[in-house]
Amino acid sequence: MKDLNQRSVSIRNSNISTTCDADMKGKISMNGKLLKAKMVKCDVKTAELAEACGISVGSWYRKIRGESQFLPSEISAVTKKLHLTPKEFCCVFFPDLIKSKKEN
Repeated sequence: MKDLNQRSVSIRNSNISTTCDADMKGKISMNGKLLKAKMVKCDVKTAELAEACGISVGSWYRKIRGESQFLPSEISAVTKKLHLTPKEFCCVFFPDLIKSKKEN
């Protein structure tokens, strides 16, 4: 059962539609480490991704730390800039979905 303090954000991208829950501390669940690893692999700098999303570098870091949620347009920009596969997309932005599938 979900805690009443949780909130849900629906995202639709690349024919993938799912839900991402914020945890009780107000953090948005996402895999920032995997996103940073993909940035290194693709040789894409933080400022480049922030610019592609139309946000400041400070806002980018808040999103990576889970203090602020990514907008669907920002998720789309990141997905395109880093050439994320559908699996990588889910692993980065919806890690709880991946965990729950493994548990079933």
